[in-house]
Amino acid sequence: MAALSTLALGAMAVGTGISIYGQQQAAKTAQKAAEFNAGQNDANARETAAAAEYNASLLENQALQAEMDSRETIRRRRMESKRYAETQRARFAASGVTEAGSPLETMAETAALLEMDAQEVNRQAQVRTAQLRAGARETRRTGFFQAGQYTAQAGFERQYGAAQKKAANISSFGTLLQGASSLALTKANFNYMGVK
Repeated sequence: MAALSTLALGAMAVGTGISIYGQQQAAKTAQKAAEFNAGQNDANARETAAAAEYNASLLENQALQAEMDSRETIRRRRMESKRYAETQRARFAASGVTEAGSPLETMAETAALLEMDAQEVNRQAQVRTAQLRAGARETRRTGFFQAGQYTAQAGFERQYGAAQKKAANISSFGTLLQGASSLALTKANFNYMGVK
């Protein structure tokens, strides 16, 4: 009977130790998993911010290109307008009409219409440029917001992992106390029954 009591007490102690070991391993695993998930979220935050910055830069470059294209288009339109005015003046002169009166009004009206056309090109380019720059700002803002969400999630993962580790450590301490208590109570019962 003494061997049986020693065996029972030993089995209790080993079972308690195994339970504590399992809980400690669960604590380590929980923390490692949380760190891995947090690392993934950190990486996502960096990638999101980098992609947003890249896309915003592309939009800003498109805005610059639109401005340059607009300036060149306006320059060409004004050159064409100048050539047209010169041609118009030459035709009036060739037909013997002086530039005074109606021909002058016609040339002025033509010049005004051609300048309005150049100004409309400029206005459209400014609108397009403003849209592209607004898109760049919005892309950056959205990227910053999304990166912030990933960073917050990473922080949550770390806190959750730390909490799980702490809970598993507390649970293993409880298991130790419970096992020691059961071991002591069982030993006391064996002593009471006269089993040594």
